[in-house]
Amino acid sequence: MSAFRPTPYSGPPPSQAPPVQSVSDHFPSTRPVASSAAPAQGYAALCKVVLSRRTRNNLMLTAAATYVALLVAVFDPRKLPGSLLNFLPVLLFAPIAFLGTLPLFVLRKQRVTTARPPLPTRFAQLAQLNDHSSAQIFFTHLAGAALFHAAYVWCSGYASKDPQLGLFFFHEGRDAWQLNERRVLLGLLHCFVAAFATVQYVLEDRSQVHFEEDISLTIPARLAAKAKVRLRAAVRSTGLAVAFFWSAYVVTRRPVLRFVLVNFAGSWARPHLYSMMRHNGAYSVTLAARALSSSLLHFLAWEAAHVCFEVYATQPMSVSQFSPNPNQCLLSGLRSSEPYYQVDLSRPATRRRGHSLTGSLHSLQQFAYLELAILTLTDSTRRQAIFKDVKPGSSIRGAWSEISRECLLVIGTELQRAKGRGKSPCELVLSSSSNRRAHSDPIRRAASSAGPYPSPVSQTMEQQSSANRVPVKTGNVFVPTKSGLFDKLATAAVSSAPSPAAQKVTSAVSSAVASTQSAISARVPSILQSGGASSSSGPNGSQAPAAPAMHPEDVPQVLGVEQRLATWVPAARRAKVFAVVPEYKVGSCVPRRRETVCAIQALANLTCASLHEDPYGVAQRDIPKILEAFVRYLAVLEVLQGELGALAEKHGREEGSEVGQRWRGLVEKEVGGVQEGPSLSLLPFGVLATGAPIVKSAETDPSSTTALRQGAKAILTEFAPYLSEFRTYLLCTVRPPSPLGLTDQCFGWRAGFPTAIAAQLQVLVDWGG
Repeated sequence: MSAFRPTPYSGPPPSQAPPVQSVSDHFPSTRPVASSAAPAQGYAALCKVVLSRRTRNNLMLTAAATYVALLVAVFDPRKLPGSLLNFLPVLLFAPIAFLGTLPLFVLRKQRVTTARPPLPTRFAQLAQLNDHSSAQIFFTHLAGAALFHAAYVWCSGYASKDPQLGLFFFHEGRDAWQLNERRVLLGLLHCFVAAFATVQYVLEDRSQVHFEEDISLTIPARLAAKAKVRLRAAVRSTGLAVAFFWSAYVVTRRPVLRFVLVNFAGSWARPHLYSMMRHNGAYSVTLAARALSSSLLHFLAWEAAHVCFEVYATQPMSVSQFSPNPNQCLLSGLRSSEPYYQVDLSRPATRRRGHSLTGSLHSLQQFAYLELAILTLTDSTRRQAIFKDVKPGSSIRGAWSEISRECLLVIGTELQRAKGRGKSPCELVLSSSSNRRAHSDPIRRAASSAGPYPSPVSQTMEQQSSANRVPVKTGNVFVPTKSGLFDKLATAAVSSAPSPAAQKVTSAVSSAVASTQSAISARVPSILQSGGASSSSGPNGSQAPAAPAMHPEDVPQVLGVEQRLATWVPAARRAKVFAVVPEYKVGSCVPRRRETVCAIQALANLTCASLHEDPYGVAQRDIPKILEAFVRYLAVLEVLQGELGALAEKHGREEGSEVGQRWRGLVEKEVGGVQEGPSLSLLPFGVLATGAPIVKSAETDPSSTTALRQGAKAILTEFAPYLSEFRTYLLCTVRPPSPLGLTDQCFGWRAGFPTAIAAQLQVLVDWGG
């Protein structure tokens, strides 16, 4: 039984028809002049207030974690039980250690971003160390290491009653002042720890913060979960850093010391190095233990600062309710491009080579979309306020129109990006037009092959001309952009009845369309036809099929100097350094996964709730548009997931099962994440007849359908009695038995779902996708 057949609910009898009344009739024609209200506070300003308050909590938690790390670092098992009572000495020097985390906190605020394009290869990640911004990261860690070093040696010397540990020189008997090797070794170690942390910061891209998949988690739960992971990472980093440094120190200590004594140190300096020549501190077990504990202090304090910053910077917030106009405040957040903490992230210091960052990828928009998804799920009062926010007789649209428009814009942009396999629509147009110009112009092709260094004059002229140049459009420009009558008839014939008669109708319609297009093209002078159109046309004037979407393998992989270096590296080593990482191919296809999922959730929740909470019916007119967007995006994601899955199987066969499993996990997380969405304690879609959300645990429904299917199925289930109002059919008075089934008495189409979309929606109704 078709879900789009006429039902008793599709059209009420004329006697029972509700009165047709404009929305403006509900309001009085004359209103008293209201006093000028204060302008609604912007969403970005409210977010900045919340983030500033979170900064205070962030610093307090970081100070507490630094105190605990210093307490662990100065613990001496030889001084038991007195080592258990080091609270007061640690409290005295803990502020100095806390100051060591402030440079890192300032660095994170200056360089924070939420969605940075991944780099293609491991070599590209290592090449970031050659950037001038890496020097800033190193000096930031070096400043923190200097403060940690001072706090540790002074606190440890005070607690263990060993004042020589905190001095660079010490005096023994009648000898001259001797250089303290313990202090020198710890200083060199902590400089190496700062360099080690810099490499970790760059390779792991610590400037980027990630939103949690489960957006219902509280701040304490997120802190506990991240602390467990980062604690193990801190211990592992401590072991690696100390092992590398200690091995190098043992090997190079004697040659370096001899070289310094012979070539640089004169008679005035040799007496001060007598202790280092007589005793080798590299074999001291006590010094090795102090090296481990002091390095652990560095990594624990830095990891605590990272954890606190990432949790407080990505925790969802609900701030629009504090504005005089919550709907307009939320709408301003959906359109906002304000960055975090009043920092301009578009400056060159925060860019990667070869990647241009847009403001929408690291702005406060994500908080607005998260808040929209949560409030449309849990707050019926806010949903009703969105539906009731209409402006009759005004050019300004209501809240529902604006919010649905912003959500559909996000879905449409990401749909085109998924079609282009990671490229935005603007990048696709520019790249295609530049490729066509390069291949079609023999002069430019010859100039490009002459040498890699064009003249400055030609470069300037090319920039000035390309700024005002309109991209060339290939193909027949007279083909209508919207599907016409012949296209709809052909689609209906193919999808409805695959009989011989239907095939005849299809072939007749196709031949009619082809002949019409060839006739139109024949009237156009050849000089006005583009090269793509003339080359793609066959001998009979038929147009060649359109080019398929870009395959994930076609994404640019190794560029520039990497391409030249890769030819000199053996194949066994090339895979680990120059092979394209899965995050680049998979993550670039859905960079705004979080906002897209939240937009899908918000549209589905509002549409389902509109049946019982929308007094004016402002949302029902957009149901066909929303369902069509869901179905089209779902089809594109299914094709993309299939291609990436095949790519994962290929890498699994060539490089091993672990690599294939890594690829499959990334595909499920990134592409499947758009389909499944973040987990919530409440089912993201579906509203009961009373308007209350369906409470359902994620653990009780392990085989939950995808988010797009779930949203479309929820809307179709909620509006099942009224689906016939959206069906598409041809209005004809007589249907004669002709091959095309067309006469002059067919006078129009009724607006609704396209036939292909209606067929996919019918599958969702019958089988759930």
